[in-house]
Amino acid sequence: MKDHYIIGRVRGKTTSTIFFGKVDHITNGIVYGVHERDSHVNNLRSGFEISVKDVVLDLGKEPHPGTVYGQEVTSRFVGRKHHDYFGPINFLYKPTPEVSRKLMESFDYAAEILQKARISPPTNSVWEIRSAQIKTKWAGFYKRSKSPEKNPHRFSIRPESVPVSTIELAYVILHEIGHHVHAEYLTGPKIQAHWVRVFNTSIKLQTIKKEQSQALLDLLLDGEEPPSDFKTGLDEDQRNAFNWIIRTIKADHSLSIKELDLLFNAGYKDDLSSVWPKVTLNKKDLSPVLSEYATVSYHELFAEAFAFALSKRKMPENLVKLLDKSLSVARATMVKE
Repeated sequence: MKDHYIIGRVRGKTTSTIFFGKVDHITNGIVYGVHERDSHVNNLRSGFEISVKDVVLDLGKEPHPGTVYGQEVTSRFVGRKHHDYFGPINFLYKPTPEVSRKLMESFDYAAEILQKARISPPTNSVWEIRSAQIKTKWAGFYKRSKSPEKNPHRFSIRPESVPVSTIELAYVILHEIGHHVHAEYLTGPKIQAHWVRVFNTSIKLQTIKKEQSQALLDLLLDGEEPPSDFKTGLDEDQRNAFNWIIRTIKADHSLSIKELDLLFNAGYKDDLSSVWPKVTLNKKDLSPVLSEYATVSYHELFAEAFAFALSKRKMPENLVKLLDKSLSVARATMVKE
C-alpha cells in the first residue's frame, strides 16, 4: 500500500471521523502516512497512524477525480515549482506539460507586470493549482487568513477553467492579487467608501407593481401555454417582470418553473394563483460598471479594476483615477511594512 491513497477512519471514544490520506508504510498492522488536506503547507502538514482495519477504502496510486465518503479526492499534492516572485507554486493535481508550461509563463508575465507597478509579492501565503474537474465555477480564488503566520493566505488557480493562454491565466492571477492588495493594504474606511460608492452606481432598483403581477397571472391563466412557454410571447418589460416573479416563487415556495408547468398542465390553476406574488416587488438590476463579474460586490469591482488596469485594458476614467489613488495608498502601506 505504500504511496497509495486511502479513505481512513480515526476512532474517538464515542465518535469517529473520516479522512483522505496517503500511505507511507505499514508496520505491525499499523498504517502510517500523511493527511492529504494541507499536506503542501509545512506548518499544517500532519500525519496519521491507524489500524489496518480502519482503512475504509484503498484508492490506489491515482484515485479517480470526485468525492468518496464525503472526501474530495481530486486535489492531492503532487509537487511544487519555485517562482522567484511568487514563491512556491503547489500543484494539487498533475496537469499536462503544455498546461504546466503555459501556467508558469503566466506567473512570469504577471510578476513582470506587478514589479513594474511596484506591488510587493504577497507574504505568508500559499499558491495552489487545482484541477478544473473540481465542481465549482471559479477560475481563481483568494481566501484571506486572520492568522497568516499560522494558516497562510490561499491563492487557488484552476488553469484549465479558462483558455490556457499566457494572457488569460495572467489575468486570473492579477485578479486574485487584486483581492489581496484590497484586503491587506486598503483598510482605511474612506478609500473603502469610495469603492462602495462606485459599486453602488451599478445597482438599479425597479418596481414590479402588484397590478402588473396580477395582469400577468390573468394573462397566463386565460391562455393555454404553461409558464415556460408563456414567457416567450411577452414583450421585454413583461418578460423581465415575469422572470422576477418566477424567481420570487422559487425563493418563497421552492417551486421551479417546471413544477409550475406541472400544476398548469394538470389544471390546478388555483394552486398557481395561491403562490403568485400579491404584493409589489422591488427588483434589483445590475448594470456593469466594468464587467459582469464586477457587479458581484465592491471587492470584485476592485479586483477587476486592478486586473484591467495592470493588463492595459480600457476602463472608465473615474475608475482609472480611483485605482491610481488606491494603489498609491497601497504602495505607501507596503513600504511601511
